Amino acid sequence: RREKADRKFIHRVVCHLMRAGPGDDKAFEDVALPAAYHYITHNRSGVRMSSDAINKRFKYLRGANIIRGSVLSALSEKREADLPNKGNRTGNYHSPTAETQKTSDDGLRHYAKTGGDFRLQVAGVAAPGACIKADGTPWDPHSIRDGAKATLTYSTKRSPLITGITYWDSKTFVPGITWGTVKQKTVTGDHWLRGYRLVTQTHNKSKGIQGSVKLNSKGTKAEVANDLYFVICKLVKRPEKEDEGKKGGKK
Repeated sequence: RREKADRKFIHRVVCHLMRAGPGDDKAFEDVALPAAYHYITHNRSGVRMSSDAINKRFKYLRGANIIRGSVLSALSEKREADLPNKGNRTGNYHSPTAETQKTSDDGLRHYAKTGGDFRLQVAGVAAPGACIKADGTPWDPHSIRDGAKATLTYSTKRSPLITGITYWDSKTFVPGITWGTVKQKTVTGDHWLRGYRLVTQTHNKSKGIQGSVKLNSKGTKAEVANDLYFVICKLVKRPEKEDEGKKGGKK
């Protein structure tokens, strides 16, 4: 009986996700993703479930291995952004310590001030000592040798093979938070990051830029990560008028 309920749960999540056609990023982000996330986090009466119940559903989703890749990553990032304390979490999404929150926030403020490049975990759960990728597998930044080469490989309709080479630098890594969470904080809510744009190093052959990650067409989601699973980015202060327009909800 339980197995049948689990199959029905996965089937309905997939049905919601299929409300967007292949390649239709706007429909996915505006319709399919919110619908699937609402279904995962609410019961049949439309009442939001407890955090533990939601975490169990996400654990089952990852273990079922039916929803994978960028779609699972988008759901995981939406869950992380939805939590009251974002950043450092174990696989069960325990609250981060104040020290970890301060470490990630201090790191981001430093790079916002200097404008320098820094590195972040792509997606998933950014719990120091227990990081998890969006696909549910563990990720350990401390096991990566400084200067290690990261390779990004993907294809497009115009180019059958695109390869970007970047390098790991532990001194510029900001722990306790993912690229997806930082991105969300720069575009929604009232966090101080709302006053900044997150500029991500993607591949640009004409400018000689090697990509650390491939984003979707809107730049809101990581579609392909490099083999070491980090992103190189920087925070750029928004012009004052643009910042005011964002806060006021203007386009």
